[in-house]
This record gives sequence, C-alpha cells and structure tokens, in this order.
Amino acid sequence: MTSSDRNSRTPAVYQSRTVNRSTRDQDDETKIHQIVQRALHEITLLSPQKQAAVGGLSGIAAGYCFAKASKAVAFTIGASVLALAIAKQSGYVDIHFDRIRDTAQQQLNHLQRAAISTLPQSTTTNIDGEEIETFRDQSSPVGLIDHLKDFAIANLAITSSFIGGFLLGIAFE
Repeated sequence: MTSSDRNSRTPAVYQSRTVNRSTRDQDDETKIHQIVQRALHEITLLSPQKQAAVGGLSGIAAGYCFAKASKAVAFTIGASVLALAIAKQSGYVDIHFDRIRDTAQQQLNHLQRAAISTLPQSTTTNIDGEEIETFRDQSSPVGLIDHLKDFAIANLAITSSFIGGFLLGIAFE
C-alpha cells in the first residue's frame, strides 16, 4: 500500500459477506415469531380496558428497564471519556484526532457503498423531469418487526397506553 493510498478518502469496496444461518437458528426464530403473534392475538381479544392495562403495565416495565440500562450506559461512557481525557492531559496517551477522523470517514464511505451495492436500483423522475436513482429493499421477508408495526397501528389503545406507561416508567427511575 502506498502512502497516497493511505491518505485517500475513498476506501476500496469490499465484497459483502453473506452469513449462512443454520436451520436451527431459523427454527428458533420462527418459534419466537409464532409465540409473539399468539400473545398479541390473545391481547386483542381482551376488553379495551384490559388492553389499556396490559399496554400501560408493559410500558411501565419497559420504561423502567430502559431508564436503568441507559443510566448504566451513560455512566460507563462518561467515566471512559473522563479517564481518557485525564490520561491525555497527564501525557499517558497521545490521541491522533486527524487519524480518527480519517478512519471514521473511510468506514462511513465503506458502509455507504456496501449499502448501495446491496439494494436494487430503480430510477424515478422528479418534478423537474430529472431521473433520480432510488433504492428499494424488496428482498427482505416480512419479519417480526413488520408484524409489530402492523399490530401497533391496528391497536391504538394498546399502543398509546404502552407509550404512556413507558414514559411513566422512565419517570419512576
């Protein structure tokens, strides 16, 4: 690698790796998907008051757990940054911010190229008559997240009570 290659802002595009998942992992994912669908279906059969209670209580629990976890993560990140700053000021660590910036930019470019190369291209025409490349991911199967989105839209009582409970759970922390 020459010095001009290292200073270049555009990294080489790497072949994307496909991950072969075993059939056992797929079976486990299918079982989890079925359990979640069954539980959500049973909740929709409850009265609206019970649906709101289930949504609110699960929101409180999720919000409380989120608040505890985010507090621990914030403490860890803050302590690490503080320790790094003290080590730099004491002369124990020499940080090359320009190299960090260049590496981060290279990784961002690599990530963008990998994302663009995996999505199928199509062209659309804007108002001015110019053709614009757009990317649509139509290859991904309908997954658990898509079912949860549909459930949230179809059952607004549960969704709204969950959001309210989530905010209360964060406040309880």
